[in-house]
Amino acid sequence: MEYNIVNKNLYIIDPIWGSGAVDNNRRYVKNINGNYFLADPKEFCKTHYPINSAFQLLERPIIFQEFISNSMDINQYMKKMNFRDSIHTIFALSPYEYKLITTNDFSNPGKINTNEIANLYFSIAREKCLKAKSQEEKDMAFKSIEAALKYIKENKVENLNQYIKTSETYKLILESK
Repeated sequence: MEYNIVNKNLYIIDPIWGSGAVDNNRRYVKNINGNYFLADPKEFCKTHYPINSAFQLLERPIIFQEFISNSMDINQYMKKMNFRDSIHTIFALSPYEYKLITTNDFSNPGKINTNEIANLYFSIAREKCLKAKSQEEKDMAFKSIEAALKYIKENKVENLNQYIKTSETYKLILESK
């Protein structure tokens, strides 16, 4: 699934589903389907569910339970949202921040990989630390390091001592700038 901006409007495109399919003999059969090019979001969300609801491009996004049960009442659960602002904010995130907010396992609700999340928190803190120039950026980086350590300690993440040692190194970097 891809997104394209045409005349300052965001559109959904799925070139894979729109180009054809694999037949029963496991051979690709070309079959261009324009429904997957600049698709209507209300129709597209019947077959595609993005991790972040802003990418549904709907004013009232559906929730995952509606998607899997095929009962889409887009006005029932979600409040109205400005998906354009949300997407702009998402595109401004670093790759680690984006990965953190999209780390969900919908096939196993409630299951969280605390090690992966701890690594992402710590990677974000490290990134902020290394980029910090102004005092405000240094303060934000320091808070980010502390938040990452707090998460790591609260969730009993493996290799705690290594995180602490590395955190101390980054704190020294911030102090020396």
